[in-house]
This record gives sequence, C-alpha cells and structure tokens, in this order.
Amino acid sequence: VLEALSKEGDIICQEFGKTKLYYPNQDNFETVSAEKMKEIDEKINKLKKDHAELQTSIKSVAADIGSLDASLTDEELEQGLENAAKQLEEKRVYLKQLKENQTCFSKDKLNQMDRELRDVMGHWKKKRRSVTDMVGVFLENCSMKKKALQDKIGLELDESAETMLSEISQMVPK
Repeated sequence: VLEALSKEGDIICQEFGKTKLYYPNQDNFETVSAEKMKEIDEKINKLKKDHAELQTSIKSVAADIGSLDASLTDEELEQGLENAAKQLEEKRVYLKQLKENQTCFSKDKLNQMDRELRDVMGHWKKKRRSVTDMVGVFLENCSMKKKALQDKIGLELDESAETMLSEISQMVPK
C-alpha cells in the first residue's frame, strides 16, 4: 500500500539501508501565508503564556493544600486542648494532695537521720575494706583471677550491684 502511494506521488519514500521512511508529500498541501503564520505564532505564544500562568497557579494551590494537610483539623485541636486541660487538672489535684500530705521533719530529727546515715556509711566502708583485704590475701595464695574468685564465693561488690559509695556519700552533708 505504501509502495503504491509512493509511486503515485502522494507520499515520499526515503531509504536508509534496510530501513524505509515514508512521509506525506508537502507539495500536496497548500502553503500558509505569512500573515496567517504570524497569527498562529501569536496564538501559540499566548497559549504558552496562559499555560505558564496555570502551572504557577497549580503549584501555589498544591503548596496550600500540602500545608493544610499537614496542619491539625479543628476537631483534633479541640481534642488536644481538652486532653491538655484534663492533664493540667489532674496535676493540680496531685499537687494539692502532695501539699496536704506533706510531712515536715524537725531540725533534731534531720540531724539524727544524718548521724545514722554517717554511721551506716562508716560501717559500709569498714566492711568493704575488710572484704577487699581478704580477697587480696586469697588471690596472693591461689592462681585464680579476681573475677573468677568473686563468682566462686558469691561475692557481690559495689560496682557489680551498680551501687557506688561515692554517689551515696555525696548525699551526706559535710
């Protein structure tokens, strides 16, 4: 069919190696005047300008929609406000209970508790030093490592119990 049209002159055939390219014969179409071409170019330019304006408007509206989607709705804001007010009231009630049930210690009672804490800390230091000395003597006379000996005799030191004497001694007033 294309070969027949090509022979009649309705379409033109160009060969590029094994490939054949068919396209309409431009002589069969009427030519457009320069004025008509100018009108068409003006329409094209106007349509391009309108298209650019619409694209800008679309981007602006899409950005507005995105920001609205990211923000909370009125219902969500009201729910959040109600939850915050409820939590505030619960904390006020809790604070009031704490203030009402607060027990105060006299100066003498505080001094007595400080003395007892110092005494306990002193005993703790003495016992700790004694145990450390005994472990040292055992280690001198046996070939075990310190950790293995502690595990074997079931010894739990301050560090393994995550209790530090220095931290507790900071609570004792000087």
